[in-house]
Amino acid sequence: MKSEKKFLALVVSILLIVGLITRFVSLVRVDGSSMTPSLKANSFHIAIANFVYKSRPERGSVVCARFEGQKTTVIKRVAGIPGDQVRVKDGVLLVAGQEYRYSGDYAGQLSSVFEGELGDGQYFLLGDNFDQSKDSRFFGPVNIDKITWRLVF
Repeated sequence: MKSEKKFLALVVSILLIVGLITRFVSLVRVDGSSMTPSLKANSFHIAIANFVYKSRPERGSVVCARFEGQKTTVIKRVAGIPGDQVRVKDGVLLVAGQEYRYSGDYAGQLSSVFEGELGDGQYFLLGDNFDQSKDSRFFGPVNIDKITWRLVF
């Protein structure tokens, strides 16, 4: 009887620990080529829940987020943070003064559904493979509450 209670206590402890770990840490898979060459398609990465961090995501951070009206979570890089200016000029996207351009067949055809200053808690996310990414240029900025994980690789 004592050994059964010890075993049950061990199982419950393990389940609690696993439950806590999965609340804070996740293994995420890159779906598609929008983050190439930084992250390869179908590669797996370790992510930490965004609520664990005391600070907000910084420019350059790789995050998991859900765009408004979209059902799937995507992995993108933070290009713009609250207060940054986003605009398109002569087919070039400017985020906080940084230029982003299409290459190849689409050069000079860039547009964005959002232009202006990012509000408090708004982030402009881009894929590293600029020509192949559906990101904030198409869906607009992401609110901080839609950023769920940060990749730690």
